[in-house]
Amino acid sequence: DTVEIWIDQTVMADFIVAPAGWPHAVRNGASSPILPGAWRSRLAGAQLVSAVDTYRDLRIDLQGQPVALVSRDLALHATRSRYLFVEGASEEILTRAAAGDGAILSEVVANRLGMGRGSRVSLVTPKGQQSLEVLGVFYDYATDGGKIVIDRSLYRQWWNDEGVTVFPIYVESGADMARARTSILGTLAQASAGHRMPTVLSNAELRQEILRIFDRTFTLTYVLEAIAVIIATLGIINTLVTSVVERRRELATLQALGSSRKQITALILWEAGYLGLLGRSEERRVGKECRSRW
Repeated sequence: DTVEIWIDQTVMADFIVAPAGWPHAVRNGASSPILPGAWRSRLAGAQLVSAVDTYRDLRIDLQGQPVALVSRDLALHATRSRYLFVEGASEEILTRAAAGDGAILSEVVANRLGMGRGSRVSLVTPKGQQSLEVLGVFYDYATDGGKIVIDRSLYRQWWNDEGVTVFPIYVESGADMARARTSILGTLAQASAGHRMPTVLSNAELRQEILRIFDRTFTLTYVLEAIAVIIATLGIINTLVTSVVERRRELATLQALGSSRKQITALILWEAGYLGLLGRSEERRVGKECRSRW
């Protein structure tokens, strides 16, 4: 549910133009091809297109930790989309970041480095070390190591890089999506000039892909839980069987003194129940201790 809320509030572009194979190639560890930044003006001139963003993503080291550095047109992002911030209004924070006043961090990076709103973060760039104020901390599920986001103008100034990872595209209000997609594909066919065509994903297709990735991750989690439950069950069964086998003489003596098979079975089941209650009590105690330490 939290992921769906995050998608609804952050993934708002009508189309995404990305390198062929994206995002599967990136998840498999392959380096994704970079799209030319000059395509922005061509895509902006396509029929039914009202605005084009430039999203650039690369890996950097931030205080010894690998994180994703993201640059984009934050002024456009402030008016067309948003980030889900822990504290503060998205439009206000993004407008300040678009003016070059600072950077925004994902919650993962902020927690790992002990930073918050008002802290300062240092970036090692090709133009030397640069210091930026942390304008806000936002929730993010797109990267495992977290991300830092700066405006496109700062990135181009410090990295001297015109490349783009993906182009988020916004179409005119009420426009026919099929016609808009055909127009974008026609523009890309001319721009790519015989090279491999990029991928064009609609908003609905991108959301479906994101949720599919998360569902696959949770499926693995459920499998691991099932394995843990099976192992625990086998361990309990083994303990009880061993207990019964080792007490065969004792149980035989009880039968010889007049105990029925039903009474002996009830005795074993009561002991199993007590073991389960004791184990549950110990589990709660350990869990409470771990939470208090955390």
